[in-house]
Amino acid sequence: MDTKWKTAAATVIGREHRRTDRPCQDAFAIRRGARAVVAVVCDGCGSAAHSELGARLGANLLAAALVARLDGGAGVAERATWRGACDEVIAQLAALVPALDADPTAAIARHFLFTVLAAAIGDDGAAILAIGDGVIAVDGAVRVLEAEDDAPGYLGYELLGRPAQLELTALPAPSSIVLASDGARPLAAELAGLAGEDRLFANPDALRRRLAIAGREPGLLLDDTTIIALRREAS
Repeated sequence: MDTKWKTAAATVIGREHRRTDRPCQDAFAIRRGARAVVAVVCDGCGSAAHSELGARLGANLLAAALVARLDGGAGVAERATWRGACDEVIAQLAALVPALDADPTAAIARHFLFTVLAAAIGDDGAAILAIGDGVIAVDGAVRVLEAEDDAPGYLGYELLGRPAQLELTALPAPSSIVLASDGARPLAAELAGLAGEDRLFANPDALRRRLAIAGREPGLLLDDTTIIALRREAS
């Protein structure tokens, strides 16, 4: 790539999860390849017993699949690139289902329901994939993705024979991208300028500390919250 992208990322457990002694069900992954950088945020289904497993696997598997395809010459804005990467994730998760429960439906419902926000940046531009809810900011323009009837889409539905809704947005030449799980909705206005804060990229713990402080405020970060900020720097 002819430009360098800096990244900052953090996850904090939501106040309600701490109160009810539930694990953090968010996960993220960042992968850099020879021709691309990929960032993925996954948020496990809140009512599922162990959706943190699917979120972590989903984030890492999707990031790896996308980097491999983009380094191999696939187009960053081509739907086939993203569809193929998602198909690879589904196949890998399907192989694990028998080890989790004799009842495949129960195993999937407990472990493999998670939303996806993913950004990929290559030599030919960038793109963002959304499956479910969350918050996105591109060059300071914030978009909050809402779940209809509080029922977000999950990539894991495809393990149950239900097609997931993949929303792909091409970005010809962005300067900054922020991805956040739906727990960050109370901070949506702040996400507009997040990528412009130098200290978040200079100190790898700065973003986590900022989220931890925000979580002490009444009404903020009740749910698990994950944020990844990416910023283009001149090479």
